Amino acid sequence: MIRSVLLVATTCFAISAIADEPGQEKKTEKAPLPGLTVSKEVTRILGPLDEHGRVDYVRALNEITSKGVTPENNFEVIVRQVMGPEAIVESLREEYYRQLGVKPNRDNLLVDYFETLEESKRGEEAYDNFDRGLEGPWTDEDSPSLAKWIKSIDSQLDVLVEGSRRTHYYAPKIAETDLGLDDQTGPPVISLLLSSITDLRSIARDLSIRANYRIAQGELDQAWEDVMAVSRVGRLATKDSFLISQLVGIAVDSIAIEAATHVLQSPKLTKEQANRFLADLKQLPSIPPLYRCIDQGERYAGLDAVQWISQTTNLIKAMSLLNALSAQVPDQSVTYVVAQDQPEQKKEKPPATGSLINWDETAKVMNSWYDRLVDAAKIEGIKERKQAMQKINEDLENLGKRWQQPSFLMMASLVLQKPDAQGKIVGELLVSLLLPALDACSRAERDSLSKTDLLQLAFACKAHQMNHGSFPDKLNDLSPEFIKEIPLDSNSGDAFIYKKTDTAVVLYSVGRNGVDDKARGYDDRDEGTNVDWDDFVINLDAN
Repeated sequence: MIRSVLLVATTCFAISAIADEPGQEKKTEKAPLPGLTVSKEVTRILGPLDEHGRVDYVRALNEITSKGVTPENNFEVIVRQVMGPEAIVESLREEYYRQLGVKPNRDNLLVDYFETLEESKRGEEAYDNFDRGLEGPWTDEDSPSLAKWIKSIDSQLDVLVEGSRRTHYYAPKIAETDLGLDDQTGPPVISLLLSSITDLRSIARDLSIRANYRIAQGELDQAWEDVMAVSRVGRLATKDSFLISQLVGIAVDSIAIEAATHVLQSPKLTKEQANRFLADLKQLPSIPPLYRCIDQGERYAGLDAVQWISQTTNLIKAMSLLNALSAQVPDQSVTYVVAQDQPEQKKEKPPATGSLINWDETAKVMNSWYDRLVDAAKIEGIKERKQAMQKINEDLENLGKRWQQPSFLMMASLVLQKPDAQGKIVGELLVSLLLPALDACSRAERDSLSKTDLLQLAFACKAHQMNHGSFPDKLNDLSPEFIKEIPLDSNSGDAFIYKKTDTAVVLYSVGRNGVDDKARGYDDRDEGTNVDWDDFVINLDAN
């Protein structure tokens, strides 16, 4: 949501900046455009530079994510081979495939389930069938049409399973160039179309549906291959530099964890399989930490947005547009405070905002907040890291509220006579737009870590029961034979909750709300009530 809002905002800024003023002749030559001072303090990276001497953040991100990538080790090549080119915007497709190093493929593509149905049958029942395939083990009798479809794409899914063993995931980043801007030299990072990443979620769902079908057939080894492929796809997604890719990777991994739980709970699971599957889980690489995306993709997007906005020559129009797009800013207040001394639209052209705002100061303000987020995300203690992120979120909310206070607006109108002061104020305004969703991302990261650790503990409990005849009396009994070190619940910073009876155990995380809901989660909520229950629970019995 933030990315789409800022895309519109920054694009509008640029359009208002570069459009011809009434009564003025259109320039035939490109004039140098203002930008940021290239320095570690302002732009954070010193290159690569574009033809105007400004940092090319799109190219920088491509250089980061394409390091060591070849057509032979890049999973995106497999994705495009199986899914086809349709997800890539047609105007960018030729360049995309050129950078990918392969040619488009349109043969033997994976067909979506709903495309196999007659249009009249693509209704609620079809969606119920699809969801049923994701929820747990299912058979031909449960959904004949879904069974027919999953069998028809068997070969394509096999290609994806094998392809998921590749070591890299690089989807070239190409910014849309046709924005109608006379002096365009390249749109901001925010305008990048990350279309390919959405295919990874579709792939994960399809593989999970096949895994659940195989579980019902008792084909646990084959089902486990699909589960591990989904886990690998999730981790490949997180090799990109943006939070959206991180969140897709986390969502994909959650799909894998759900399917792995069904394998674990199958009455046909053998001791040998329990031990082997546990070993596979322990060998999976960790999902990269959140701060990497904050420090790269998100920071670069923010700084590139400042660099782009700094080209505007009509601050009144730009700030008015920002007013309309930001619910955090009351109508007219920002226009009044930041642009009150701008000349009215007459025949003469308004002065460039580069002379009114020190955009370097804007970038420095944004960098200080990104630095703070990175430092908080690096805190090792679970509770301490959670508290630091919550404090940042509170400060961001207060920052947004300041713009609604008349006293602050009056103060701002007095200090905004100097470019440095204007730069800092605009920096705070942009921060209030760019950063609020990061707290939600942090919660998603903690939840993902909890689910990953909980799944390993659950498999270790099952292996203990199958190897020694009973479940462990307490989780610590799993170490060191099955788990080297017993992890804590990343959602709470405390131990996972473990309850044992003679023949079964209940193991759970307290979920994102950090509260013990007595092993009650989303599925236990009543309509309109119990809306906070979100424990993630795994039940095991001795079979």
